[in-house]
Amino acid sequence: MSIYAEANTLENPCKKFIRFKSGKFSYWDKEEKKDVPVEFPLEFVALRELATITGFDEKNECGIYSNEISSIGIQPLLVKSFKGGEIAAGFYKEIKDTVVSRGGKYTASIYIMIDGELANLQLRGAALREWFEKKKGVKYSIAKTKKGRTGAVSYDVPVIETVEATPEERIAASNLYEGELHDYLQKYQEAKMEEVSNFIAAPINQPVAPANAPEFSTMLQDKLDVDAADLEALPF
Repeated sequence: MSIYAEANTLENPCKKFIRFKSGKFSYWDKEEKKDVPVEFPLEFVALRELATITGFDEKNECGIYSNEISSIGIQPLLVKSFKGGEIAAGFYKEIKDTVVSRGGKYTASIYIMIDGELANLQLRGAALREWFEKKKGVKYSIAKTKKGRTGAVSYDVPVIETVEATPEERIAASNLYEGELHDYLQKYQEAKMEEVSNFIAAPINQPVAPANAPEFSTMLQDKLDVDAADLEALPF
C-alpha cells in the first residue's frame, strides 16, 4: 500500500470538530446529523496547531478543504471542493489568489484536549487574530465574545483567556499529544505529501516538517506569509 493510499485509511482521533461561526461555537454530530452548540465557557488545553484551508465554493454549492500542514512557508497545500474537485496546489503564497477567489480562507486547525478527549478547533478570519501568540500546552477559556468591525459590518470574535490547568490536566494533555495525536499527525502529513506532489508540475522535494517544528501562532505571524487580508476577513 502506498503512503497516499494509507492516508485515506487513517482515522482522525478527534471526537469533535469545533468551529466558530456567527459568534457561536458548534460541532457536527455525525450520528444525529445535526449541528450541536458548544456552550460557554469553552475550556481546553492547546496541543498542536496546523494550517489548512476551509470555505464555501458558491459555484458548486459545497465546502472547500485542504490538507493540514505545519508551515505554509515550507509545505504545499492541495485545495479541493467536495463537488468541484481540485482548486489549486502549491505553496500558500503562490495559490492564495486562486483559493480566495473560489471562497477558500486560511484557517488555523488547533488540536486540543477538552474534557479529557481529543478535539479539533478551527479559527479563521477575524477570530484567528484573537488566537495569535497562543502557546502549546496552555489551558485557555472562552467565556464570551466581543464586537469587531470591518468597514460598516460588525461581528463577534471570541475572547480567549489563559487559565490555570490542574496537574492532572497537564499530564493527560501530554499523554494525548505524545501518544495517538503525534502518531496520527506524523503518518497523516507524510502520506498527504505524496498526494499533493501528484498535482504539482515540479514535485516538492522539501522534507515533511519534523514533529518539533514551530507549531503555534508566533510561527504564523513570522513565517507563514499570512497578511492583513487574511485576518480582516469576516469570520464565516
